[in-house]
Amino acid sequence: MSSLNEHIKVADVEFSERVEELRLRIEGDRLLPTQVQLMVLTDHKPDSATKKMWRGWTKKGAKVLKNSGITLLPTIVLAMDDCSARSYKNSVPLYVSQLGRPPTW
Repeated sequence: MSSLNEHIKVADVEFSERVEELRLRIEGDRLLPTQVQLMVLTDHKPDSATKKMWRGWTKKGAKVLKNSGITLLPTIVLAMDDCSARSYKNSVPLYVSQLGRPPTW
């Protein structure tokens, strides 16, 4: 989580202000996952710069998780309205302190 906080800290404030929620999709057992995927849900249809900013964290996160035997899948960045109910249900919310607001759950 610290690498995600650091990534947000150095990014343009606009990128984090547009985030509605961060979620984690988990493959395998939740206590012993084999694969995870960061889902960034925004309040607007994300442009290419927004997607690039969030996907830039994937390489950093993959290195951290690899040591635990977990594969990090490519980051998904999408508007809340474009997230399917199934995707939302099959993921868990993440609280990242660098976003500067309490979780909505």
